[in-house]
Amino acid sequence: MGICTVGDYLLRRLREIGVRHVFGVPGDYQLEFLDQVEAMDGIEWVGNCNELNAAYAADGYGRLNGIAALITTFGVGELSALNGIAGAYAESVPVVSIVGTPATFVVEGKQKVHHTTGDGDFTRAAKCAGEYTVAQAVLSRDNAASEIDRVLRFCWLLKRPVYIMLPSDVAYETIEAPAEPLALLEPSSDPRKLERFAGQARDVLRAARSVALLIGPEIDRYHLTGRLRELAEKIGCPVACLSNAKGVFPEDHDQFIGGYAGRLSDTYVREAIENADCLLAVGTQFTDSVTGGFSQNIDPSRVIALHPTAAAIGDTQYAHVSMKDALLALVSTGVHKPAAITPLLRRRVTGQERAPVRPARLVQERFWEQLQAFLEPGDVVIADQGTSYYGCAELPLPHGCTSRCCGMDCTPSSS
Repeated sequence: MGICTVGDYLLRRLREIGVRHVFGVPGDYQLEFLDQVEAMDGIEWVGNCNELNAAYAADGYGRLNGIAALITTFGVGELSALNGIAGAYAESVPVVSIVGTPATFVVEGKQKVHHTTGDGDFTRAAKCAGEYTVAQAVLSRDNAASEIDRVLRFCWLLKRPVYIMLPSDVAYETIEAPAEPLALLEPSSDPRKLERFAGQARDVLRAARSVALLIGPEIDRYHLTGRLRELAEKIGCPVACLSNAKGVFPEDHDQFIGGYAGRLSDTYVREAIENADCLLAVGTQFTDSVTGGFSQNIDPSRVIALHPTAAAIGDTQYAHVSMKDALLALVSTGVHKPAAITPLLRRRVTGQERAPVRPARLVQERFWEQLQAFLEPGDVVIADQGTSYYGCAELPLPHGCTSRCCGMDCTPSSS
């Protein structure tokens, strides 16, 4: 055990789990904590023009970094950020929302202070946040260490936002805090259910004349892209992605055939996915915006579906089978079903030369041609929902280029 302040303990834990930048807008109920942020080595404050922008910045950071943190002030600040937090919830992005609140004695005394509704009720904004976060805490000197650890573990495990209220008089309170690093939680499996899943999956894969792999965004959220690639190469099957998982699998890979979007898909991709005897659907969510308005024609009885904490083979459900363990089980089957594949880049890029720049009317086709030529290895593409989202979905990405797009919440285009 060691002695430190509540604010420093929270920042230390954030740093331990990978947060190096904290986004937000200064406000009078969290100025004490912001002084601690400024003094903390290894964490940089990133000020934003408004709280909604800060929340979206944290969302983007969380997608690339694995987890993010946001600081706002009580009431008006946190409510301004809530749309971004709701978006992170819908898109399964872990964001730690830290709200500086009036001092404990002010709340307990139900004083009529600014940034409130003037009736002594300090819970309204927290109730709103509770709808879009998976864990909440009001910190005090007595509970700070245990509550900070509990909430951060949920954020990491469930890949969704959490909510921490830090009263202005608590940030500098000293506490006895654990010295050991925070032990993060990962989804685990029931060994017996995992064994049954592996056995049935092996039988299905061996019997299948053709196999295809379809990727969704959950694989990226749980940092399992390496295991996914191992599985794809072990089987040798064609690989496609939903538009909200674009860039998760390298698009210059010889097995990558393109994006799948139901009836809006390239014919080659649609036939490979919909006609496969066995479709491995890893981390997929078939929403309207990624399926051409629910136009997917996929027979559920031919699908092996993997999700963070559960799996399914046809209509047989396997609760408490983690995606990580299920991927390893599929690799361990030793099934090899190599297919004749014409990869995306060979179909879409070979033989195409960049058209010379010329004065002409700017049309969609011309715009996307130029953007395609502009992309370079290592770029990050952020596409707003709407025209940009669907246009970028058709662009083959260079090696190491990734895409971060919202297929579920879609709010940046409306804000």
